[in-house]
Amino acid sequence: MRHILVADAGSRMVRVYAGGGDWNGHRMPTRSVTVLDEDTFLRGRASPEEGGPKGLDVDGRTASWR
Repeated sequence: MRHILVADAGSRMVRVYAGGGDWNGHRMPTRSVTVLDEDTFLRGRASPEEGGPKGLDVDGRTASWR
């Protein structure tokens, strides 16, 4: 099964979506992972669209949240 990870700069979460076949249609995340503590998130939150992770780096051995 393939997965896609979605970072949202306006949230402390990274969402994980599972794909079966194609990626058409509406999907709910199979998992939501909190990647920032509340204090770190609030320090970077100058507006509702900021403060959360800006991207992901996945190399097959580990995942680093940015």
